[in-house]
Amino acid sequence: MKPITLFLAILVIAISACQTQPQSSINPTLAPIGPATQTLADDFRAAGANVATGIRLTQPFFSVGGIVLTVNGEDLQVFEYPDEAAVQADADSISPDANIINDEELAWIAPPHFYRRGNLMILYIGDDPATLRLSEQVIGEQFAGY
Repeated sequence: MKPITLFLAILVIAISACQTQPQSSINPTLAPIGPATQTLADDFRAAGANVATGIRLTQPFFSVGGIVLTVNGEDLQVFEYPDEAAVQADADSISPDANIINDEELAWIAPPHFYRRGNLMILYIGDDPATLRLSEQVIGEQFAGY
């Protein structure tokens, strides 16, 4: 090997060794997606929506944690329960207008919309007409809210 070729080979190896390895693009705050939540996200995509998975969240009035699905720029809070009986227990604590949950009065920053599908509870806080139409198309009618 010629000295210049050897020098270039060593230089390439040295530069490669000094480079830091890229970090994972997976954000540790992102929630794992349960099978029912994944199906919901897929159904929104099949309806033509852009869907991104967001962070984990909790609501003090639900017995399970959830995740945020961003659907066409609007956040939907999705709570996946172990079974339909568990989701029904939490759903039963919500007044029809969603202003009272578990006997506590709530003040919303925007209109709340509660949906159920199988073992999922979905909460959309907002008033975007396109999101409301799409949610009704994919999930069904809201059972609480205004």
